[in-house]
Amino acid sequence: MTQSPVTYDFNGIWAAISPLSEVAVPAGTTLSSSSPSIGTLANPKIMTVNGNLKIQGTWSGGGIMVVNGNLEMGGGCQYNGIIVCLGDVSLAGGGPADVARILGGIIYQGTIVDNSSYGGACRVFYSTEAINAAQQLSRYQLAWWRER
Repeated sequence: MTQSPVTYDFNGIWAAISPLSEVAVPAGTTLSSSSPSIGTLANPKIMTVNGNLKIQGTWSGGGIMVVNGNLEMGGGCQYNGIIVCLGDVSLAGGGPADVARILGGIIYQGTIVDNSSYGGACRVFYSTEAINAAQQLSRYQLAWWRER
């Protein structure tokens, strides 16, 4: 992960997106394999969490996710779209069963301490298809991206 040369107004993003939310997930929620999906590539949703969120197992979702807190992902979960996190991000990737996958893009603010971490096998891929699907929900500006 690389720091963006653009300065984002994360509080402004939260203020603009949260009123448009189709699904408001309570703070401290853990989404797992038994939790229903929230949005897909074909039917994206705006999901907001006003606090910390943990995603594990084979949970999947798609659209725009804004987390006003910390985000922890692992256990084979996948998100297709744009993730905005106002806190720290922890993406697991210790082995095939513990790989967090993001197809689209992620931006996060982090803390001064920067407790963000990325497991060796986590996958974050820029996806035009996922970004375009999310764009149906709300306008965005692509500020920076990196391809390997």
